[in-house]
Amino acid sequence: MMEGDFVIHLVSSASRNLYPANTADGFTNHLHTPIYLDPNTNYEVALLNIYMPKDYFALIKDDYESRIEVYKVARNSEGTMESNLFYTYIPDSNIATGDMKYLLTKINMELHYNLGQLMDGKHIFRLPLFKWNPVAERVIINNTYKIKEQPQDDTSYYIKLGSRLAHILGYSMQNTLPIGIPSNPESTQLNYSPNPPQLNAGIQYVVVYTDIIEPTHFGDQMVNVLDVFAIGPEGNRGFHNVIYKPLKSNLISDISIKLTDQIGRRILFSVFGDVTCTLHIRKKI
Repeated sequence: MMEGDFVIHLVSSASRNLYPANTADGFTNHLHTPIYLDPNTNYEVALLNIYMPKDYFALIKDDYESRIEVYKVARNSEGTMESNLFYTYIPDSNIATGDMKYLLTKINMELHYNLGQLMDGKHIFRLPLFKWNPVAERVIINNTYKIKEQPQDDTSYYIKLGSRLAHILGYSMQNTLPIGIPSNPESTQLNYSPNPPQLNAGIQYVVVYTDIIEPTHFGDQMVNVLDVFAIGPEGNRGFHNVIYKPLKSNLISDISIKLTDQIGRRILFSVFGDVTCTLHIRKKI
């Protein structure tokens, strides 16, 4: 039976023989020796420190919230203008955050090939569709295209962004963004993002959950939140004003840790690194 203060070090890559689904943002460690605490004493636990890889993915492969929907506006058989979904881009690979120019280059490369296959031969988009202006610190949509034939054709296109991608690029997901201007196809028209891009992929806070504590109030929920902290440019995070939470059991053999952002999304780290953390257990004061 253990008494007094002690610490436990956890590593996301440990115990994969028992928990093969362990990832850096969600893992379970099986303790070498179970911890037996005095059943007549109440204990509490706090997160002393945590180390996370500093890089994580901005766009995630096959993530629907990172989509770009391309709509085509053309005359139907009755001669009236009609809008229809023409193409949906969903990332076919994970794209790391931190470098907006690189992120846009990757998106443009995938769009260039797929849209080129779908064009009917009348319209050619001026690529790249997305550009980065480092002076204005804004994403730009180059929304013009040249008409290859039939200049009287008034077909046009616009795009809508999924919520995650819109947040990253500085747009609103409610915006409809034109990318075809048939009335003056040779002009250059640029659509600057109204808001600064979020190079951190919209992650403002990291929420740390664990299954060894009693649920506590967190907003309008009762959940097992151990700690919350603002994310920074570095991976190391030390805690000087630690907050202790009551343990729910005096017998501990496995400890699970989960990391999410402030709205509950997974944080998918983009390097082969571990999350390590140190827990401090003591008698409840």
